[in-house]
Amino acid sequence: MDNQCVNVWVDDPCGLSLYASTYEKKIQCHAILIEKNILHHSPTASGASLIEEDYELTFQLEDGKKRSFLVWPMVFDSVCCGEEGILKYKGDDLISFGKHIKEFDLN
Repeated sequence: MDNQCVNVWVDDPCGLSLYASTYEKKIQCHAILIEKNILHHSPTASGASLIEEDYELTFQLEDGKKRSFLVWPMVFDSVCCGEEGILKYKGDDLISFGKHIKEFDLN
């Protein structure tokens, strides 16, 4: 079963049609961290010398699919390729990964 977000048209009580996303379920499965990448890019159209970095982790899921997530630098540094565990995520958000990345909530 594919649990990706599905975009749908929704009619509100005022008769306006809204483009909205359906609920994304939390997914939990066994995974192996197979790749770590630091992505460099310039955030401005002018190509100024300011360079930003995104930290990406790529996992091989138990069904053979690959799934990548952008994470904070401290999360990126806390794991190594080849580590295995239960991966929990919701949409594009990594929630936790085995004993290596613990669930964190800002609320």
